[in-house]
Order: sequence, then C-alpha cells, then structure tokens
Amino acid sequence: MDTFSGGGQSGTTTSGYAGAIIALDGRVSDKGPLLRLFTGNGQYSYSSIKQYELLSGTNGDEFDVEFMAQTFSAEALLGYQFNWASAWVKLFAGVAYERHDIGMIGLTLRDKTRALVDPESYRIAPGDKGNASSGDNTGAKMRGEIWTPLSEIVWISADASIASANLAYSGFARLGVRTPHYWPKLPQVTIGPELAIYGAEEYGTVRAGAFAAFAKRNYEFTVSGGISSDYEGEQAGYMNIGIYRKF
Repeated sequence: MDTFSGGGQSGTTTSGYAGAIIALDGRVSDKGPLLRLFTGNGQYSYSSIKQYELLSGTNGDEFDVEFMAQTFSAEALLGYQFNWASAWVKLFAGVAYERHDIGMIGLTLRDKTRALVDPESYRIAPGDKGNASSGDNTGAKMRGEIWTPLSEIVWISADASIASANLAYSGFARLGVRTPHYWPKLPQVTIGPELAIYGAEEYGTVRAGAFAAFAKRNYEFTVSGGISSDYEGEQAGYMNIGIYRKF
C-alpha cells in the first residue's frame, strides 16, 4: 500500500486531502489490480451578481453578493497497472462524491447611489442555487496516470481525470530531474516544472509552476508553487505540499 496526503492554497481557496493506493494482488510496484481511495476537504469564496425581489412582490434590485463554500469529496476507484514500453500506466474507474455547502457572507446593492436597505425586505434564498456544484453530487469517474523515464536522471509523469458530476475534469504533468546525490544520509532531491488544469461545469483554472521533491527511504516530501489563472483571467499565486509514503 502507498499513502499520499497534502494540501494547498491559491487566492481564497484552501484544500487538504489524503488517500491510499492498495495492491489487490501482489505489490503496488507490480503489474496488477489496484484500489484507489481518496478524500478531501476545503473552502473557497467567490462573488456573483444576483437579482432579489421584495417581499411585497413588487420591483426588485440587483446585488453584489459574496459567497463562501465548504467542500468535502470522496472517491473509490478500481484500476489496473501495467508496463508499456518503458512507462508505467495506471487506469482507474469508479464512483466519486462531492458536497458543497455554500453560504452568503456579503450583500450590497449594485446601485451605490441608493441608501442601505434591510435584507429582510427581500426574498433571499439560502445558499446559491445558481451554482451547479451546490449540495450533493455523485457520479462516475475515470482516471489515468503515466510515468516514464527519459534518461537515468530525467522522468516525466502525467495524470488526467473526468467525472460525470458537474463535468469535473483535471490534468497534471511534471518533468523531473534528479540532482546529484553525493551523501546517502541526505534525501534525494528532484526538481522541475509542472503544469495543471482543473475545472468543472462553471469553473476552470490553469496553473504553471515548479516543484522540488525530497525522497528518503520510503518517504517523499514535495513542495510546489507558481501562478494560477482562472477562466475570468484573475491570477493568484499557489503553493502545495504533499507527502507520499510506501509501506
């Protein structure tokens, strides 16, 4: 069994995760069937323009609204690992669950020339029903991973996934270069660039950065960071940490 955990932050988004890859017949490093378990949580905030009607049923106004979401996710995927030329490939399929609990944290009239109003005078529904991710979402998920050496010290890895719930998708790639390792008591250091894309039906972001991995015995600790840009063109820095352990 291999385990992995970590977390990250980008702008107003924070997240944490943990999971395991379990060999169902032999070792995780061998060809054969695998079980991948994953769980994660996090939070994010966003702004939106909403039209709310008065309780009297007449007129209505546009508001600038700030929302905060708390998220939880879990998945169980069955897969198979095999060797293809010099590469190792993993293919998974299974079920994924997500929950987004969304609450309002700010409300202001768009027309700044008007006096403040009492929010209780309007028909304001809880949460954000216009957000397709709101509430519980369960569906099928497929995932693929590949790792291949390009030389004795250079390798490339990539993974991609797609889920039916909210049309969620992701893609991730790294090019790693192992630095000289002169003293065995120190960890083996690998550095290189990374690219990623994440998104769903109403959201998407692209990331470009670099990573450094420190491997010692059965552990590997990774830090990475760079620039993230969402579908509206807003940019922010990001930072991630991860721990991988082989049992």
